[in-house]
Amino acid sequence: GSIALFGAPEQIARGIKKQLRETTGLAASVGGGPNKFIAKIPWDLSKPDGLVLVEQSNVPDFLRDLPISRLWGVGPVTLERLERVGIRTVGELARFDERALRNALGASQSAHLSALAWGRDDRPVEPSRDANSIGHEETYPRDLTQLDELDRELVRLSDAVAGRLRRQGVAGRTATLKVRFA
Repeated sequence: GSIALFGAPEQIARGIKKQLRETTGLAASVGGGPNKFIAKIPWDLSKPDGLVLVEQSNVPDFLRDLPISRLWGVGPVTLERLERVGIRTVGELARFDERALRNALGASQSAHLSALAWGRDDRPVEPSRDANSIGHEETYPRDLTQLDELDRELVRLSDAVAGRLRRQGVAGRTATLKVRFA
């Protein structure tokens, strides 16, 4: 129904980005694809302020050269197991012998990762689910290099997160600081 109301996916995405920029001054990254998994990867790759849409017909080419760590469910232990058997890219996983993959990872995980390597993901999009984390990220127009600037921003961002935690009446168990270098 969205296409009939708002146009093609790229037109919809550009409209959302434009409206968000005009109303809040914020940039948005948009990724789209035929399922939840495929949409999330281009969203990650398009940061900051990008737009990447993957058509169903382009899924194999899009996934082929991505590092295996991009797959949902590949943490440090699984990554080590996959690398031990020579799998470093999503394309290598898609072509890997199923029996050998089951031996390396077990039946459930090998089936899950194999499906993702072929771009299959039947998980529904849940637009109204409870958040399992509360955070605040910001991309600055210039690199912050002075300790006093970094300290000030860390306090400001922490305060924003703390305010959200208090409003929702919850407490956190883990604090994570992400720093991205040029």
